[in-house]
Amino acid sequence: MDTNEIKNIVAAFLKVAPDTITETTVIDKTAIQGSILIHRMYAELEKNGLSVPNYANIKTFSELLPDGKIATSQINTETLTHKTASSTESSIGIDIERISNFPETVDFRTHPFYTQNFTANEIANCILKQNPIESFAGKFAAKEAIIKADNVFKNSPFNQLEISNNSEGKPFFSNFELSVSHAGEYVIAVALKTPPLSEPQVAEINTIIETFKMPKSYKILIVFSFLMSFATALAFLYLYLN
Repeated sequence: MDTNEIKNIVAAFLKVAPDTITETTVIDKTAIQGSILIHRMYAELEKNGLSVPNYANIKTFSELLPDGKIATSQINTETLTHKTASSTESSIGIDIERISNFPETVDFRTHPFYTQNFTANEIANCILKQNPIESFAGKFAAKEAIIKADNVFKNSPFNQLEISNNSEGKPFFSNFELSVSHAGEYVIAVALKTPPLSEPQVAEINTIIETFKMPKSYKILIVFSFLMSFATALAFLYLYLN
């Protein structure tokens, strides 16, 4: 893929003429509004032969070129389903996306946008839904919200952040409480980081639990005492009424 072809694709997303793009042209989120459009641009580049592994760090057009400092960088291929949060403080992230911005395709499993931004498990889960694109939009928004809540995931490729679902269908990501809602053309996601409890906190909780534990014989005695009190109350009520 030559430089002019790259310029043509980037220009379409920047909404400028290709001949105005130089090596210093900014092509990050400050220049292209909307994270979906950023991801779609790199999907289009990959579709045409230019794969950029870690495009979250790219700021200018020169970094897309073969000798760019970012284009050939390596990424960690481990799926980040249980990555530990960077701090012990709680924080919240919110993201809203327009569902119509997600590309239509006949095969989500091979389309560059979806393979770049979703794991194989996520794609398999979403394509079984009545409206797959809505499901993809929900997971995408959840990933954006997670990143906003915890910058440790800022440079993580989206197809290495896996949003799973519990038995009730609720979205799940380790150390986060997630909520995803759809409203017409939009999807909104909220991610609340819930750091794991410290050892002193765990010890305190265990102490409270042990306090309320008691032998089975004690439980029987309490129930028996309650029944005796109830029977006595009925006896007094009977005597009073007669």
